[in-house]
Amino acid sequence: MKERYLLIIIALCAVLAGSNAAAEVVYRWVDTDGNVHFSDQPLTDNAQVMEFPSETRYPGRKRTSAERSNSAADDKDHSASAAGDTDVDPAEEKRVREANCKIARQNLEGNQNIGRMYRVGSNGERVYLSDSERAAIIKKSQSDVSKWCD
Repeated sequence: MKERYLLIIIALCAVLAGSNAAAEVVYRWVDTDGNVHFSDQPLTDNAQVMEFPSETRYPGRKRTSAERSNSAADDKDHSASAAGDTDVDPAEEKRVREANCKIARQNLEGNQNIGRMYRVGSNGERVYLSDSERAAIIKKSQSDVSKWCD
């Protein structure tokens, strides 16, 4: 039983570390049975706040010019010359673009070849996507290929 909780915690940590979640705050609490829980909302009075500022999630990581331009377009209120925002070596940027292009092409191929798409509903059930939802996902995948593989 403890191994199961350990696996859940490890998986949760991996998701949190690899995600670009909008929420920067995670609440941690221990229930009466001694089980540790994590959430983006305080579900108990004894929940402790665990903050993960976005600057410290990827320390020393340099952003590509595409990321900088997307950031400037998405967040017009902030200065484009934030602390730690340095230029990337052109060879490194090319390597990143090639890797993202490969991923985008794989995603597009997978989305085009899969018969039916679904998402997981709130109760864990499969909710199949309509043809228009599937077409929107494929269009987004094509857009990603255009963005990274030009």
